[in-house]
Amino acid sequence: MSDERERELTQKYIAASSSLNKATDIGTFYISDEAAEILQGLRHREQLDYYNEPKFEFFEQEYQEHQKALEQLMKLAKTDLKRTN
Repeated sequence: MSDERERELTQKYIAASSSLNKATDIGTFYISDEAAEILQGLRHREQLDYYNEPKFEFFEQEYQEHQKALEQLMKLAKTDLKRTN
């Protein structure tokens, strides 16, 4: 991975992580307990060591974990929407 691409991914990762932390902190006012648990699990999961693992592996794992959480949130949202109709 080029240095420029690594910097780009790192900046996007930091911004996304910050947004996730903020959403998790204030999200319980707006989302269900189950959704908050999914976000908390994502926030507090074990991660690869950014400095000692290949960057590609680090970002790939992050992508997979976030994708899994998003799928869980979408499934939960569909269930919640069916309950409110």
